[in-house]
Amino acid sequence: MGTPGGAPAEKGAPKVVGVPLGSIIPRRLTDDPTLVLRYAPRSPLAERYRGLVHRIYPNQSTKEGQNQLITITSSAPDEGKTTTSLNLALALSEKKDHSTLIIDADLRRPSVSRYLTPAPKIGLSDVLTGEARLEHSLLELKDTKLTVLPAGTLMPNPQELLRSEFVAALFTELRRRFDHIVIDTPPVVPFTDASVLSVLSDATMLVVRARKTPKPLVERALQALSSGNVIGITLNYVQITPVDRYYYKYDDYNPERYTARGEDEERE
Repeated sequence: MGTPGGAPAEKGAPKVVGVPLGSIIPRRLTDDPTLVLRYAPRSPLAERYRGLVHRIYPNQSTKEGQNQLITITSSAPDEGKTTTSLNLALALSEKKDHSTLIIDADLRRPSVSRYLTPAPKIGLSDVLTGEARLEHSLLELKDTKLTVLPAGTLMPNPQELLRSEFVAALFTELRRRFDHIVIDTPPVVPFTDASVLSVLSDATMLVVRARKTPKPLVERALQALSSGNVIGITLNYVQITPVDRYYYKYDDYNPERYTARGEDEERE
């Protein structure tokens, strides 16, 4: 196993003159309406994500002493943690003079890459195993100020890989490069990956699906996140109120674009 950012391996991703194709093919976000910070930036839901940024980073005037690296997880699958991670990262990328990175650390069921086109081939796992250099795996998305480190090649033992000493070394390097880092992880109850990464993070946020996730399951998730840095719970699939619609009725936002029932639909 190599070190993060180490020499590229002889095998792995296709290369052009020794450079992985992932570093020269421009990527952009897919036209997915759930990425509201990108495709409905003046919508009520987009404003809720911006409000979340202010709660996580109450002092907007300084970069010091803030939650630089935040882990996002959920208690179970399909609670919307990936769209929460992406929209939060997009909201953070709106801040002037700040650089933002989102890491897809779900090495079991990567989801961030579903929102990227064309789909990347290398990423976090390849960096940790020494199969690719960090600079070849970081993707700057076209028409955004957001950088992505995809999950990369699927591994048979993701938990062991995330427990390796190279993860801490990689995070140290990424902290040096970026002001804000959002980490999308697997659900915390069936797996321990999020708990492992939470220890290395400044803060952890639990995503819960309103009106569906049982309270005992949320309690188990909070118990599993024993690092003590859980800063809050984000509720997904919360109904948009008439007040929201009133204040945004002159905007180009259309709630029916998300669901006929007028709810904030998100997917993992």
